[in-house]
Amino acid sequence: MDNKAFRRYKKGLSFLKDNDEAPAPRPVFAIVAAFNPDAEFVRRFELLQPHVDKVIVVNDGSDQRYAETFDAISELGALVIHNLRNSGIATALNAGVRRALELANPFFALTMDQDSSLDVDYVRRAISTYEAARTAGVNVGLVSAETFNGVPALKDGFIGGTFGVPFDPWQSGMLVPSEVFDTGVWFNEAYFIDNVDSEFALRIKAIGYAPIMGEGCNLNHNLGEKRTGKFFGRQVEYTYHAPKRIYYITRNSFFLAQDFAVKYPKWFVRKAFHDILNQAVRLVLAEDKTTVVRMIVAGAKDGLARRAGRFEDGHAV
Repeated sequence: MDNKAFRRYKKGLSFLKDNDEAPAPRPVFAIVAAFNPDAEFVRRFELLQPHVDKVIVVNDGSDQRYAETFDAISELGALVIHNLRNSGIATALNAGVRRALELANPFFALTMDQDSSLDVDYVRRAISTYEAARTAGVNVGLVSAETFNGVPALKDGFIGGTFGVPFDPWQSGMLVPSEVFDTGVWFNEAYFIDNVDSEFALRIKAIGYAPIMGEGCNLNHNLGEKRTGKFFGRQVEYTYHAPKRIYYITRNSFFLAQDFAVKYPKWFVRKAFHDILNQAVRLVLAEDKTTVVRMIVAGAKDGLARRAGRFEDGHAV
């Protein structure tokens, strides 16, 4: 969170203290998947903690040098779960959900990335939107951010008259009522990382739940490493992804196609357009184009073969 965002956060926090925010009708458990977190992780935890009933942090096989970071947030009140190896964000989130179910049911799960933070009124607004939509007859399966770093998220129409439906909701900032997990729909561990949120949203939709946007909910998120490259002679900025991320993005896109393209053809065509465009930009601007091509080809092969799990556990390269 930059200084401007932090000042906005502190101003909002003062507002909430003055106005005695009403407690949620059920507990809210933040579930944070963490792997080798950055230096700002403890600060982001401290900003999140006042707005939920408990923060559950899943250390997903981080290196030993991060042990002091996890000890620090544990001392500050986090419930820390340690995975023995890096098992992927879906596995980490599911571990957090299982722990939350031991604490209470029903509850809201607020899933978070380690490099995300919320505007101060995010949780209140998300719950308010959830309750209003339920009153309007909407069977809400998740509430996601309406804006990311102040930029509006893509919509896929409206439901219940006024509630925005996110086109492809992000996992970070997702408020999920525990009734969804009671149906047996959890985060798909076969995906490991990337498109985990897309798959989850489509599966809850398939069983009659609706994803909606939280009115006024803004998520502050680190979009990753920015790099520049030449595109038709012009310097263009783009978000860099490590080769393994390109593999997962490609592979899991094929998984989505096999599972949902027939059921949701318009959604899939739109999703595929965005994914292909982003991959093309990375390929054109990448310094090591050979590696990018190898990862795309490997991901496509493994996607078609339904070879799931971690890249390190076997792939088509």
